Amino acid sequence: MVDESRTERSVFVYQTNSGGEAHEVVSILDSEVVFEYGLCPEAILGILRPVATGGRRITPERFQENPAFVQYLRTLLSDHVYDLDGLRRAAQDEGDGHLYLIDGRTPDPDGEVPAADIIGAVQAESGVLVPGSYQHNPNHRLLTQHGFFELPAELEAILQTDLRRRCAQPR
Repeated sequence: MVDESRTERSVFVYQTNSGGEAHEVVSILDSEVVFEYGLCPEAILGILRPVATGGRRITPERFQENPAFVQYLRTLLSDHVYDLDGLRRAAQDEGDGHLYLIDGRTPDPDGEVPAADIIGAVQAESGVLVPGSYQHNPNHRLLTQHGFFELPAELEAILQTDLRRRCAQPR
């Protein structure tokens, strides 16, 4: 298990229209970026299902993950997880085995971690991370009762920068 410093981020809800239907979508991109470039599919974390009671809270029951973002996140992590200083240090300590990237929102990272809070794993051999060994946990959830996913600060910075770049590209 690797515990890196985490960075909390804001999430934003935007009203969109698709096929004549209004939807509320959730993104980590702020309105300045969205109004200038729009929302590329990878920048949408998910869609909020309407609620009959009029509640506006974002809850796991209302939130439907966007498969395009989930795939994008998997690829981004598999490309950059090897760059984490803390993960490389943990590999040196571990020697041989698997190191788990734990979601920063988990209540007890040193205790029993729910499957929804294990982002993925990478293999270490002789104290070195094995290139190409990252495996994303299909049980990881972007939103649980403990909030939205929280990445190590290094990965969060890469995510934010890359999403801004993607959305700024002409489509």
